[in-house]
Amino acid sequence: MSIDETVENQASPLIHGFTGSIHTSKRSKHKILFVDDDSNVINALRKTFSLEPYDILFTTDAREALSMTRREKPSVVICDLRMPDLSGIDVLQAISEFSPHIGKIILTGHAETESSIDAINLGQVDRFLIKPCNENAIRHAVSELIEVYELRVETDQLNQALAEKVYGLENFQHQLEIKVNERLDEIKQVNSLLDKSRKDIKLQYLSTIRVFCNFLELRSPALASHSRRVADLSRILAQQLALDENEVQQIYIASLLHDIGKIGLPDRTLFTPFASLDGEAQASLLKHPIRA
Repeated sequence: MSIDETVENQASPLIHGFTGSIHTSKRSKHKILFVDDDSNVINALRKTFSLEPYDILFTTDAREALSMTRREKPSVVICDLRMPDLSGIDVLQAISEFSPHIGKIILTGHAETESSIDAINLGQVDRFLIKPCNENAIRHAVSELIEVYELRVETDQLNQALAEKVYGLENFQHQLEIKVNERLDEIKQVNSLLDKSRKDIKLQYLSTIRVFCNFLELRSPALASHSRRVADLSRILAQQLALDENEVQQIYIASLLHDIGKIGLPDRTLFTPFASLDGEAQASLLKHPIRA
């Protein structure tokens, strides 16, 4: 049976121009909104879906349909194409802007097929049914669009959850980058302090070496001159052996101070030819590296 035949078979008088709702006795999570300026069509649709597990909303006022949609959040809206004030396409297009998940059906006549197809192509309408439409066809269309509605909602929820996780990961990455940069700054500061400490230690070390060299110079200029010649030759040999700069420097310093142990020897032992020294003095002189 078609919707038009249902209208013709109505036994009770029909009320023209009304808005209302019918809640099913069964537990339902879906609402269907009927929008048509012809209350006969509204009544026929109500009868068609009277046994379906949906809450039914209806209005003959196109603008009221927008308010009801915002307030009641139906899963599917069935709207007539030709209505005063606003067309069905205008109504569904407005609904799409604030409730894109809703399934949208246009009821249209044969002469309006082209405009209905254009509306579908523009994404304003999901289905269009040509009057007179079969009751089973419209029930099937609503059932399909409820599945589409659930899929759209689920997709949106998944996208939102994904966006939140992406945001969370980006925020975590940002916080991690901040901590890493803070840690790198701390490491740079520590390295800077270590470099300064190493430089200070090296300066102190070189300063100590100069002090010992000065002691050697004061004790015996000839001995100091000998130590410098040995140090210069040792550095040249180390460079010829392709030793690194640090090793060359260590060999130079060691050579420069190789006679430092002689500073504490008595003048007679230090300035007397080795062969003229007695055994005890010779033994003392030979032990100067140990004293160093």
